Amino acid sequence: MAPFRMAATMMPGNFESTGLEDVSVALNAQGDTIFLDLLDKRYDDFRVPFSRQEVEQALEDYASNQIGVDPLVAFGSTLFNALFSAERGRVLWELLGRVTRDNRALRLRILTNLERTQHLPWELLFDGSRNDFVALSGRVALVRTRPDGYNRLATLAALPHLRVLAVTADPDGSLGAEADLAALQALAQTQPQRLELQTLPSATRASLKKALTTQKFDVFVFFGMGALRPDVSKAGGLRQDVQLIAENDQDHGRLNRNKLGEDLERAGVRLALLHANNSDWVARSLAKHVPASIGFRETTRRETRSVVIDGLFRALVTGLPLDLAVTAARQAIDRAQPGSGEWCKLIFYLQPPDGCFLLAPPSIEAPARPALPVLNRELAKLVRLREVYQANLDALERSAMAPAQADWRLQADALREKVDSLARQIDQAAGSLRQDASP
Repeated sequence: MAPFRMAATMMPGNFESTGLEDVSVALNAQGDTIFLDLLDKRYDDFRVPFSRQEVEQALEDYASNQIGVDPLVAFGSTLFNALFSAERGRVLWELLGRVTRDNRALRLRILTNLERTQHLPWELLFDGSRNDFVALSGRVALVRTRPDGYNRLATLAALPHLRVLAVTADPDGSLGAEADLAALQALAQTQPQRLELQTLPSATRASLKKALTTQKFDVFVFFGMGALRPDVSKAGGLRQDVQLIAENDQDHGRLNRNKLGEDLERAGVRLALLHANNSDWVARSLAKHVPASIGFRETTRRETRSVVIDGLFRALVTGLPLDLAVTAARQAIDRAQPGSGEWCKLIFYLQPPDGCFLLAPPSIEAPARPALPVLNRELAKLVRLREVYQANLDALERSAMAPAQADWRLQADALREKVDSLARQIDQAAGSLRQDASP
């Protein structure tokens, strides 16, 4: 069988998160039996198809096979068949058929707190009938949810702008944290009305505690690494901490994930993004305290995590709901790192009913500007031209869930450069008009 090659699928830009049809697959256990609940019906035939060690080894050793079956497709197919066999498969295909006809999307929520199912790579679900990874299809936003986590019924109003705390812990510079932080700072500078960024370089437990207990933030971003502890839980679950900078020779610098969650909750954080390897179980714990959390499973390339920062925040500033923005980030990884399979290592926990609780869509109306004393033909032409380029840029960014063209970023940068250039020309022309009109 020829290896599978993912072709990015365009997700229409007019999807709204509140319009996503939410379907939960709940997994619970009594003794050795795992019960699966789907649409008010319970099944008792689900079996865990892989051990944690098998999954971790497959993800760590993965390399696209040019001759045989892609191992990620094999993993994903087996997991999909275990989850959606027989009647459950027909239910899913009917749901997908309906949302496709209505030009909508589906939010597939894996709802479980069983450690024996948490290690499964749900992000790899592969629908053989559609020859597609579910999480990359553009029709499904795949999320994880903790039933004992942050209030799943809580509805949070979207915000006009985000207060972001970006923290680094990279003592020897090997993680590239400062470069990734600089990229986020550059993006924030282009969106001052949408992103308010505060940084905390070389964070220690004390300095992070002070920041989170004295100020309020909407988003927490950690650039560093997770610390994998040698012990596992009774059910075989991993134990991870957040590795911060040691304050002295006696300090190991590790921050317990639950203590971090409590501090984030008190600070009002809505999204915790762990830009770090070995942070997926930290994200799982943080979901008890904050509406949404993102971590990375095992080890990933720094370039992969950088793509997520860029793709996720660019999607958010356009007003895209968080669950769709994460889908965009996964697809961006797949485009930037084709054949690597690293997109499946992005682990996302969403607790509220939808992902509309971060940035509200930008206002369609342009902000009011002081009236010009004179508006000549040349200035009017520049204004109209800028409006055209800005509309094209907005349309491109809103449809960027999975751009089919490989040069999407180049197109967006070119449009952005034209918009900025025209804005400067308009300001210069307007300034000249004001000078001419002044007494």
